[in-house]
Amino acid sequence: MRSIRWYTWVGIVILFLIATVGFIKIFNSINNMAHSDNMNVKVESEEVDHQIQLDIETKEAGDLTSVKSIPFTQVKNIDQTIKKWANEREQSFFTEMKESDLLLDYKTSAHFSLESQIKPIKDDIYNIVITEEQSAEQTSNYKKMKTYTINLDEEEFIHFEDIIKKSLSSNKLFKLLQNNSESNLNKEMFQKNDDLFSKIDWTISKKDIIFYFKAGELSKQNEKIEVPLMQFYSYLKDDYYEAFITDELDESIKLQQEEERKQKEEERKEKEAQNKEALQSRKMVALTFDDGPDPENTPKILDSLQAYNAKATFFNLANNAEQNPDIVQRIINEGHEIGNHSVSHANLNAVKRQKAEQEIINSKQMIEDVTGEEITLFRPPYGNFEDDTQKMINDSNQDIIMWSLDTRDWETKNTNEIYQTVKNNVEPGSIILMHDIHGVTADALPKILSYLNNEGYELVTVSELQPYIEGTNNGAYFGY
Repeated sequence: MRSIRWYTWVGIVILFLIATVGFIKIFNSINNMAHSDNMNVKVESEEVDHQIQLDIETKEAGDLTSVKSIPFTQVKNIDQTIKKWANEREQSFFTEMKESDLLLDYKTSAHFSLESQIKPIKDDIYNIVITEEQSAEQTSNYKKMKTYTINLDEEEFIHFEDIIKKSLSSNKLFKLLQNNSESNLNKEMFQKNDDLFSKIDWTISKKDIIFYFKAGELSKQNEKIEVPLMQFYSYLKDDYYEAFITDELDESIKLQQEEERKQKEEERKEKEAQNKEALQSRKMVALTFDDGPDPENTPKILDSLQAYNAKATFFNLANNAEQNPDIVQRIINEGHEIGNHSVSHANLNAVKRQKAEQEIINSKQMIEDVTGEEITLFRPPYGNFEDDTQKMINDSNQDIIMWSLDTRDWETKNTNEIYQTVKNNVEPGSIILMHDIHGVTADALPKILSYLNNEGYELVTVSELQPYIEGTNNGAYFGY
């Protein structure tokens, strides 16, 4: 009997593989026909509002069923976007079920549904909440929410980033979410989301702004978190405050603000009386350093402060903070305070509003991204600000901090003159202005610290000193 040669065996194996692949293709074709040619489709429409109707599409193909209720607005870009998303979700489900049939060698009984809820907010603005559910073998195993907010008059979608002021950082939003959730939320997971504010699923009710997160975005499970508008209203842009805040809620907000104002005023007066008395026994002053951090001089200044166990406040330029994150972190780790001194030291009285917003609000966010902490102090470049910029600063949750003693280190560039200016003018409650970008300032500081220490002064941060000196008339800044 002749033996079969090796290349004959190879040929047999190849023919077997070709036959197997062909069989799978034929099986898939038959399977696809079962899910398409035999699919029953039924479409109905239901009017929800004079501007919106629901198109309800029911499909049945053997053991697979699908029901989609999708809004139809007669606005092309809105309808196409929502329909495209809905069809992609349905197709993904059908594909997954077909693959499951092949693996299990029997047809899976499964159901897919998209249910839309449409709620008018104001005029031509609507919330759309679409609940997606998937079930297999009579067991519900998947549920998620998708939201859209639309403006039919403008024929556009309204994204979360469109409605909020720049003062709402990711840190603040996470804090609001955590305070209103019973779950243990994951901040690192939350902040890993790219384009976070453009992708958030959200809706508005009369009392709350409601957020929906899929598993892996905020925790290991799906999250629905309701944040009361009484906590959130200050972050809404003016146009959307008017759109989202009812007259009744607006009245409640105003009453709350008035109560808070009265309470703060009473607390301020009481604390001011206590602090004035305390300042007589504690000779406190605040050293402040502007325009840094500087890679050469700021570390020297920190070394000197550490040697005398002194605390200070550093008003950083956001650009410099981004370029020197290690120094910023050292400032924080050693117990000092960081304030905002704008992005690029622009004169706020000489720039347009958009530029002023960048210098005031963008800078705050830039520095917070470096520190991981909220920045609440702002020192305007050159000490210049007007009513509009003051409101912008205060609305972004920053307090304006000036000074009462200018060393003029930027002008004299002389260590002894800097020292003498402090020695001749310092008093309890002084806020001393210096700049950590100048080598002469770093050189003069040890002698200044020695003098203040010998005179019994306590060197504290601005925030610690500020309550003791409310009402102080701080001076103006004339240059670098």
